[in-house]
Amino acid sequence: MPLALIVLTALALAGLALVLLARPWLSHGEIAAEPQSGDNRG
Repeated sequence: MPLALIVLTALALAGLALVLLARPWLSHGEIAAEPQSGDNRG
């Protein structure tokens, strides 16, 4: 079933692309804001 493999590969690549694209936004928005406040306190 080559079609199933193609679909699974496409979904995997799309998921990877979404994760790579979303990582900078998350790190700049929420993840980066938390350690700063905790670091200033400590």
